[in-house]
Amino acid sequence: MIKLKDLLMESSIMTNVKFIDKALEVAKRKMERFGFELTDRQAVDTLSKEFNAIRSNQFEGWEFTEVSKRSNSARNEAVYLYGANGDNEGIVEVLYNPEIHKAFAKDFKYWKVFKDVFRELVAHELTHIGQYDKVLMKYKNDPKKYIQVVTKIGETDPSQAKKYMSNKLELMAFAKQSVEEFKSHGFSDEAIEEYLKKYYKADINDSYIFYAYVNLFDKGEKPLKTFLKYIYSYIVK
Repeated sequence: MIKLKDLLMESSIMTNVKFIDKALEVAKRKMERFGFELTDRQAVDTLSKEFNAIRSNQFEGWEFTEVSKRSNSARNEAVYLYGANGDNEGIVEVLYNPEIHKAFAKDFKYWKVFKDVFRELVAHELTHIGQYDKVLMKYKNDPKKYIQVVTKIGETDPSQAKKYMSNKLELMAFAKQSVEEFKSHGFSDEAIEEYLKKYYKADINDSYIFYAYVNLFDKGEKPLKTFLKYIYSYIVK
């Protein structure tokens, strides 16, 4: 019998997020035309248009939703991004805070941070969408079974941190997000591989997610070992 974690692993590793930077750069060039008159609506409409021009066999569309909640991450908060969601219909939802246009003000001073945070959040959700896609292909002739598996995927509760971050589906997604965080800070695949050898010396400024796992789980605990294995899988081609 195929285990769920084995069924999902291949598609999650194949997630490629290089297109995100390209789409963001196109959006940036269009937003620059508005100059200091850029509004929240113009910023969001520009992002939405560029990303909804992108389609693949894994995701079908993008939604940008304003939320009044504030992010727990100072880095996210600085560029008015709250988070992101990915669903079993292939939709990526980006959650942004009011006044997002300020992230692009002052000659795009915060652009790199915005681009990095955006890519990291979306990479996590694209991994989940890859998981959903793999399940759909497996059970396309058995809708009932598909619903059962998708329901199981959605059962994780973020409020229970250790249990949530131990979930195999989240381990894959957080590993991908962590890799993108490392790359945002200038790490190459080779440098990340070396970092794994001394993971117990993790620095929160290199990858917040990586640091969280190292400090949440003891050295020999399976979730941490699995997390490190998934990171290695992402960087070794």
